[in-house]
Amino acid sequence: MCTAFWNLDIADFPCPECGERSEWNFQTHYRGEAGSCVFHHRLGDPIEDLAGVTTILAGARGPHEEEWLTTSCPRCKANFRFGAHIRNGAVHDVFQLMKEPA
Repeated sequence: MCTAFWNLDIADFPCPECGERSEWNFQTHYRGEAGSCVFHHRLGDPIEDLAGVTTILAGARGPHEEEWLTTSCPRCKANFRFGAHIRNGAVHDVFQLMKEPA
């Protein structure tokens, strides 16, 4: 069984580094349960692990200091941390927190 994280897939997302648009996969351990990693969600989809949750994931700038979404550009391979606005158990948008060092 996989570790306790969940996936968010966003189609046609622009890379902050290279500018190319492609489908991105974001991952976080926030409230993830064992086996959650097999599920892939889209913006606005209800996520079972987040049932009823409304919050902001923003790393040290948010209420959950150690929580953010990690991702890499499928084209240039740059690594990033993103924040997320979660309302009623669904991710409604993501925003860049930082580019990870190479």
